[in-house]
Amino acid sequence: MTLADEIRRDHDLYYSDPDAYKQKVNGVAELLQLKGPAELMPHLLPTYVVGNYQTSQPKYVMFGMNPGYNEEGNAREESLKSGGWDRFQEFTSEFFRLFKENGLDSKYYRRLAHLFAGIDGISLSTYEEVYDYYYRNLVSIDLVPYHSTSFGLPSKLNRYQLSYLQQRMRTSFDFISTLNCRMIILHGALFSTLVRDGGYLEECGTFEITNQTIMYAFKYRNIPSVLFSRMITQPASGVTFEQMEKQIPELLKKHFS
Repeated sequence: MTLADEIRRDHDLYYSDPDAYKQKVNGVAELLQLKGPAELMPHLLPTYVVGNYQTSQPKYVMFGMNPGYNEEGNAREESLKSGGWDRFQEFTSEFFRLFKENGLDSKYYRRLAHLFAGIDGISLSTYEEVYDYYYRNLVSIDLVPYHSTSFGLPSKLNRYQLSYLQQRMRTSFDFISTLNCRMIILHGALFSTLVRDGGYLEECGTFEITNQTIMYAFKYRNIPSVLFSRMITQPASGVTFEQMEKQIPELLKKHFS
């Protein structure tokens, strides 16, 4: 099953059989032992991928663990993407344009703009510049496509949890192979396990960005790829905006030259 098939199946199930959709989402939460603030929300439509991926323009593809939740922001998002498949597809592909036009914002995406500004050697200082840039250049994928207030997995995964996450990873990477991809960016310690299991880290550069955060640079099907052991947008990573704009881009350019 392709990523497009998964998205359409979940979307249709959400409307045709809400109880079955709720059971599916709660089943994933139970499998991954997500409780409390990390519990998944079955009353919201899934978010597998956002970004204008149907164009041929080269894209950065960024992986996260799952879409977050903010009461006000998600209520506005749901109003933009609910109402049928065509509306849902438009929200998916026009996500960053709709964010800009509807005054939505995300600390996650705003902080990450420092990294892309550094990689491309440009200025992304205003709200409008950031979301215009993302609309042209970024596709974002969530490994677990269901919203939660926070997210945290057990330190040691069992084989059923790994199986689910590895399958989601394979499907997402198959999707990436259909894009004109400039670079793949992955955030979080769990991706170290999943990418290593896939054999992608057999030949890579390893860089200590801070005492808390390691960066791995490797290639997937000849696509430059970078994995951060922590989400660099979070204070716990220790990564500064200056490091995003200067140190990390310089290391990547040197490694992939």
